[in-house]
Amino acid sequence: MRFSSVVLSFTSLLLTLVVVEGLLRLLPNPPIPLGIPDRDLGYIYRPHFSSRGINTESGRDVSVSINSFGFRDDEWDEHARPNIMVVGDSFTSAEGVAEQDRFTELLEAALRKDGWAGRVLNLGIAGSGPEAYIERIRTYAPALDPERVMVVIFNGND
Repeated sequence: MRFSSVVLSFTSLLLTLVVVEGLLRLLPNPPIPLGIPDRDLGYIYRPHFSSRGINTESGRDVSVSINSFGFRDDEWDEHARPNIMVVGDSFTSAEGVAEQDRFTELLEAALRKDGWAGRVLNLGIAGSGPEAYIERIRTYAPALDPERVMVVIFNGND
């Protein structure tokens, strides 16, 4: 093979790669899946994940941030007491709702107005059901030692 053929082949390959790279940059980035498999719970949200976007149903700007435990909530202090652990599905995690508008945040604010100094911990995960709620309680209640556990059942799919 002659040197000019090698140079021509290499140049063609390099030009092809540059064109393909340019075309790929024009495509939108695929969404990062929010849920990841969990050996004990089936799946959880991706820990430390955060995202911001427009909710397609409401048209509102919504940010989603996931704590280190894999739930859509602030970081938890496992030693803080008292707390209320709320377990449920998408109605509880409320992915399409601004964090300050979720019922768990509103409940915590209302309780604090009455002098309660605790936290309402959101353990909601979209797509889960009562069996997963029980497993979440078994997994997290010993460490979080909640004063109360609230199980949210959505009549539409639970």
